[in-house]
Amino acid sequence: MNKSHPRNPLRCICYAAFLFVIAGSGAFARTSPADNNTQDEVGRMLGSGRPPRIMHVVVIWLKHRGSVADIITLVRASKSLKSIPGVMGITVGSMAFSKRKRPGVDSSFDVALVMSFKDKKSLDDYTKNPIHLKAVKEVLAPLARKYVIYDFQNLYYSGNKK
Repeated sequence: MNKSHPRNPLRCICYAAFLFVIAGSGAFARTSPADNNTQDEVGRMLGSGRPPRIMHVVVIWLKHRGSVADIITLVRASKSLKSIPGVMGITVGSMAFSKRKRPGVDSSFDVALVMSFKDKKSLDDYTKNPIHLKAVKEVLAPLARKYVIYDFQNLYYSGNKK
């Protein structure tokens, strides 16, 4: 089993929600090409010993809010994306509802998808891959009312705790 991905679906959704909030805050926003070089330099300074993986987060609001059939369709379609070269892992799941209101937590979405890519080129190639384009056209576009994408460079990952 690949230990670089959380086993607990709730943890995956919480992680995606965290990324959604952080990305929405502008903390990782890039305003110029020079900022990309800054991110690469930060990664080198942290000394992971490997090029940083690229994380691709897709947060989806369905046309039919909470539709179990649509959620299952999106999860099944996501599995086909693993065969695309450069895709290192995929985590997908539905929103983890919490009765407790917390500042900054957005519980309005239906599905979140978190993917990891070997490098920036792999993400660029993925966006042009026929399997991805087919999934967007035949599954995502018909089911989604709205979706938001966040891409970031993974500078630190602590792994799973048992």
